[in-house]
Amino acid sequence: MLPELVSSILSGGAYAWWAIALLLLLVEMMIPSNWLLWPGLAAFATGGMLMLFPAMEWPTAILFFVAVSLLLLLIGRRYVRLSDGNTDAPNLNNRAGRMVGRRGAALMDGADGMSRIQIDGIEWPVRREGGGGILAGQVLEVTAFDGTTLVAKVIQV
Repeated sequence: MLPELVSSILSGGAYAWWAIALLLLLVEMMIPSNWLLWPGLAAFATGGMLMLFPAMEWPTAILFFVAVSLLLLLIGRRYVRLSDGNTDAPNLNNRAGRMVGRRGAALMDGADGMSRIQIDGIEWPVRREGGGGILAGQVLEVTAFDGTTLVAKVIQV
């Protein structure tokens, strides 16, 4: 049953392989993984091979597809690296991280070293670096962050 199914699908020749290639590449575009790219390109190459040699039997075409897929996978994994996370904008989607180095005035007293600070119209919880109290109106400079709580030192103005 399976050989008949495969034979009927692949009886379309090059066009069937190009349809398979298109399907694999579309799935790769929707779920970028770099794994379906290589079989997609191999299916495209198999379709091209069937255009050159239309008498090629489907087992030979599948063997060619598998060989080209493995070859492209090995070559591709060597030369196409996935992102390691290093970027020139590490705090792009990290609003608290972008606050480091910014200054603002404490909005309320905080005897336990906790207060609130306003930077760019947004209120943040803030903790004084090294502990100690915070007085309303003191200028604080953000030195780090812990989750959404900013860590700041008092700036003498």
